[in-house]
Amino acid sequence: MVNQLKPILLRLISQEQTRFVKGRQIKNDIVVAQEAIHSLKNSKTKGMLIKLDLAKAYDRINWGYLQKILKAFSFDERWIS
Repeated sequence: MVNQLKPILLRLISQEQTRFVKGRQIKNDIVVAQEAIHSLKNSKTKGMLIKLDLAKAYDRINWGYLQKILKAFSFDERWIS
């Protein structure tokens, strides 16, 4: 199943997703954060950065939502079930 899914994963997973994708590293997040801080400091507009802890995001899965997403991406019913 994994080998069949590999070719389409990069179309489904956004560029901003750095974890759980081969070839992407968490250190890229550090670079993005530093660039955002630098841009905010040099900008003449007010702004704010917020860090969210999403560690628990993977603890629960809303199966109904996941099934709808897979259907929206035209996954076969066999994959979904």
